[in-house]
Amino acid sequence: MKIYNEVVLQWDDKTQQFNTIYEDYEDYNGPVALAQGLPPQATAISAQSTVSDTIKTTAGYFTGGDGTLSGVGIHTGSLSDSNEKYYFNVLQAPEASSSAEVQFSATYGHIAGSGSNQYGDSTDTPANIIGETQAIYRQFASMLLQPSEISGGFKISAHSDAGIYGSSKARDEYVYILIAKREKFKDRVNKKAWTINFSGSNSVSGSGVSLSLTDDSDHVAAISTPSGPRYNIVSGSQGSPTGSDGSVAYKDKTYGFIWPERGLFVFSGAELSASIPGGPSFGTTPLSVTSSILTDQTYVLTGSANIFDNVNVGDIIRVVSGSSEDAEQVTHITTVTEVDTTNNAISMSEAWPGSSDQAAGGSSSIAHIGHLSTNSTASFSTTNAHRHSSSGFAPNLDATGNSFNALRLVNCMRNFTVDNVVQLRSEEDATQENYFCRISAVDYNFSSNPTFVSGSKNKIRQKTMWGNPSTFITGVGLYNSAGQLLAIASLSKPLKKNYASEATIKVKLTY
Repeated sequence: MKIYNEVVLQWDDKTQQFNTIYEDYEDYNGPVALAQGLPPQATAISAQSTVSDTIKTTAGYFTGGDGTLSGVGIHTGSLSDSNEKYYFNVLQAPEASSSAEVQFSATYGHIAGSGSNQYGDSTDTPANIIGETQAIYRQFASMLLQPSEISGGFKISAHSDAGIYGSSKARDEYVYILIAKREKFKDRVNKKAWTINFSGSNSVSGSGVSLSLTDDSDHVAAISTPSGPRYNIVSGSQGSPTGSDGSVAYKDKTYGFIWPERGLFVFSGAELSASIPGGPSFGTTPLSVTSSILTDQTYVLTGSANIFDNVNVGDIIRVVSGSSEDAEQVTHITTVTEVDTTNNAISMSEAWPGSSDQAAGGSSSIAHIGHLSTNSTASFSTTNAHRHSSSGFAPNLDATGNSFNALRLVNCMRNFTVDNVVQLRSEEDATQENYFCRISAVDYNFSSNPTFVSGSKNKIRQKTMWGNPSTFITGVGLYNSAGQLLAIASLSKPLKKNYASEATIKVKLTY
């Protein structure tokens, strides 16, 4: 079907017909009802009288439009045993409450699957199956990283000497992830307007430590990724990095990455563990060791018969150099990587985050194991009791079952009982269309209301209006090109109109 804008015809005396010498038309294949044009007495709005704009609106992220969540308001929701191997939901009220809603989820991923079952039905073959924590790590790496970076994993924690993200970064073996709800953060998380506070204990001294994190988007440009722009998570609050001077020099440590458009916060487990290690509650009975060897940051300890019978792979132990536990002795906290009951020996990984890097005097003069304890599985509590098994981010790396390491992220927020632990806002784009409806002196001086006229000749009823009738504009209707009414705008008060006045009415639509 053709919709004609202009047609020029010329009469042909010979054929006694009109010949078309010019036509201006558009091809139209839509419904006929949409091609009827403007309704009677309507005035078209020109393109020059229409202005479009996009505005950003923000609101509190949490239930009820609240922008903060206190520690005492953090609760975990119950899940099936199979789901708890992957993540935990965080509620703003006890689960039994009618107002309880999921605010966000927390999960933990390890590139090798540690902290989840990797043995399957086997009793002596590790990595027999893909553990849940490995599945989590792979899932988010595939979702967030460039295709060429996926196999290398997340590289957050290590930095170049200049403190800038570079190729010298080492891989993060494990990460903690906070997952915001799309229905709550709308189009994206409002960057520069969020803070997450963590609190826990130092596994060496036992003293309480805290950490406030935000993003550096006000100082460092975003990195383009398959999941949208990515920003660094650094120490600070409300978009103001600690010690920021407006340059990148201050950024000596990155704790994670944030993808605002995905609502994802990925934290480096190594950096969180170094700041708030937490860890197990050590026993009180020391075990004497007959010899020790330190090779490439791996400790091998030997002792008397059966001394290590209760030690398991994945246990965290505190090793004190020398023959006593004097304050001057150097303390090491490491993870057991191998138990050799035949030779009464155990091997351990490198020093635990937060401990000294080497034994006293740089030698392997370790002669005493102090306070041996199995690395506890993380648990969640809504009381103010000390959570000795999960008051930090040092994970349980056992590969024989679920260690619930994701709860460590929740616990370190819950440790702030009444403070505003999480400050978060949503961000949404709103399209704003501005229509300038221009009314000239000769327009809209009459009314289609039948009471406006009277008599068989439809004369204006009020003689005072003869020669210069007056009307009152109370609203504006916006129609499409097919004459269909799309929107109605009402004026705050009636606008008087006659031949001696003109007006421009601005109609603003936001959607």
